[in-house]
Amino acid sequence: MTRRVVITGLGLVTPVGNTVEDTWTALMSGRSGADYIKKFDTEKFSVKFACEVKNFDAKAHFGVKDARKLEVFVQYAVVAAREAFADSGLNLEQAGAENVGVYVGSGIGGLGAIEEEARVLLERGPSRISPLLVPRLAQRQQRQQAERQMKDTERDDDAAKRALTHCSADPCCVRCGENRGARI
Repeated sequence: MTRRVVITGLGLVTPVGNTVEDTWTALMSGRSGADYIKKFDTEKFSVKFACEVKNFDAKAHFGVKDARKLEVFVQYAVVAAREAFADSGLNLEQAGAENVGVYVGSGIGGLGAIEEEARVLLERGPSRISPLLVPRLAQRQQRQQAERQMKDTERDDDAAKRALTHCSADPCCVRCGENRGARI
C-alpha cells in the first residue's frame, strides 16, 4: 500500500493577512508585513519594527473568557486550523474522525506569558507565579485546541500530530503525516 499525505485545506494568520485570501492578495501586491512595533514599548530598543500580526480580534474568535485564557500563539494556530478545516470541505463523519489529524509546525510560543510571570516574580515574589505557567507554554496546546474545536475529541497520540522543529516545521509536518499515512 502506498502511503500518501493529502493537504486538504489551508489556513493562515500572518503579518500581511489573517486569512489565506488576505495573505495571498498582500503577497501578490508586494505588501510587506513589516511595520513599527505596536505591541510593546520600543523606547529602549534600537530596532523599532517587526512583522507583527495585525487586526487580530481574539474576542471575536474565542469570546472574552477563552481569549484571555489562551496564549496568542495558540489563538493564531486555532484560527488558522479552523480556516484550513473549512477550506478542506471535509465531512468528519464521512472521512472518519480517526483518519483526520492536525499537524502544527512551531518553534516557540508563550513568550508573553514568560514575560508576564517574570514581572510577577520580580514584583510580587515566587509564591505569586501562576501554577498554569508551564501548561500555558506547552506547544501541544496549538494542536489540542485546534483538534478539540473541530472534532470535539481529544486523542492521546499528540506526538504524531505536531512537529516542534523551528525553521523546518513544514517539511517535518508533511513527513510525519506521510509516515502515518495521514490526511492533514
